[in-house]
Amino acid sequence: GEIEQRAATSSRELLDLVELDAAAYGAVVAARRAARADDFGIDADARATTLRGAIVEATRVPLRIAACAADVLQLAERLAGIGNRYALSDIAVAGDLACAGLRGGLANVRANLPALDTQDAIHAEIAPQLGELDQLAARGVGPVRAALLARDNA
Repeated sequence: GEIEQRAATSSRELLDLVELDAAAYGAVVAARRAARADDFGIDADARATTLRGAIVEATRVPLRIAACAADVLQLAERLAGIGNRYALSDIAVAGDLACAGLRGGLANVRANLPALDTQDAIHAEIAPQLGELDQLAARGVGPVRAALLARDNA
């Protein structure tokens, strides 16, 4: 059904995002090395622009990871109330892993933002989504656990 399709789509997207995240990190490392070097024949402004672009991408990708993980967490919340009784432990684990992915993505975003000027457009661009994801991360797996407990007590 719809939940199964969304879960499969999220799984594929998260696998793709892991690859993008590794590439984005590699681009930041390379840009930082180039920014410190004087022998690349590239002026300092161009190196700074390259580094900024790499950091912006290394911020956007984990934000996408956090958003996708949040979707999986919400799926786990739905499944906790309606899923197969024999899969409840799997649903609990899915909720835990999704919450870890959400919080890890947000941690990476926050690790990268200080490297960008506070006036950089990305701060305003991601602020609304960051706020929503922070709220979901603060809730954590509480709703999943509550639904699972309700089913255990039914």
